Amino acid sequence: DIFIGPISPLAYKAIKPYASIPKIWIEPFKPNQQIHTDNYYAVLPNKQTYVAHLTHYVKQQDSATCIVVSSPLYRDTALVNRTYRDWYHFSLTSQKDFIVKKLSNSHKPLKEVENALSVGRKNFVVFFTENEPEVAEFISKLRLSTEDYDIHILILPSWKQFDLNTEYLHRLQALR
Repeated sequence: DIFIGPISPLAYKAIKPYASIPKIWIEPFKPNQQIHTDNYYAVLPNKQTYVAHLTHYVKQQDSATCIVVSSPLYRDTALVNRTYRDWYHFSLTSQKDFIVKKLSNSHKPLKEVENALSVGRKNFVVFFTENEPEVAEFISKLRLSTEDYDIHILILPSWKQFDLNTEYLHRLQALR
C-alpha cells in the first residue's frame, strides 16, 4: 500500500496510525515530524530529516556494519559528517555491536565499500552522491556482492528522479 500526501494537519492525524505499519509507503508533500514514527518506509522530502529517519531505523538493529560513503562531487559535507558522527557516537555509547566506517571523497567507492563489508552481519551503506551515472554504476556493481554479504543500501531522496534498475535495488534491500 502507498499513501500520497497528506497535506493538511487533519489528514496527518488520519494517516498517522498507518505510519507505524511496516511496508506501508507514505509519500508526504512536506515534512511533518508527527507522522514519521518508526516506519522507515515513510519517504521524507527533506535530506536531513530523511537521513535522521533512516539512522533511527539502523539503530534498531542488534548488530550492523554502517558504511558512510561520499562522492568527491557531493557538496553537503555537513550532512555526511553529521551522519557519520551520529552512527559513530551510537557505536560507542550503545550496548549493540556496531562497526562504523567512513569513506570520504572516494574516487573508487565500490572497491572501498567491498573492502569494508562484513560477512555475517547486516551492512548498511549510504552513498552520498546526486550524480545519476555514479549511482547507477555503483548499485549495478555492488549488487554482485549480495551473494556474499547482507547489504542494505540507503537511498537518498534525489535518487527518486533517477532511472535506476529496480531489480538491483531489490537485491540491495534498498531502504528509502
